[in-house]
Amino acid sequence: MRTVNVFADGRIERNSIALEERKGDRCPSLVEGPFIETARSIPLGLITALEFEEVWQRGTDTPFWFPDDFPKTVQF
Repeated sequence: MRTVNVFADGRIERNSIALEERKGDRCPSLVEGPFIETARSIPLGLITALEFEEVWQRGTDTPFWFPDDFPKTVQF
């Protein structure tokens, strides 16, 4: 799973399970709670797979659950 957030100021932040797990942490999901309920609470824009890939390539890696300065201390 991958996500891309595009902000009004032009920032593009991207995240994925692979980014979250890059230091060995286990990340079973990018959302907290049931996916459908979470998705309903966020204004989503419909784009094509090609548009997603183009935005993804311009984005900055922005892990949420395990950011770069987060110490790897927990074993699952």
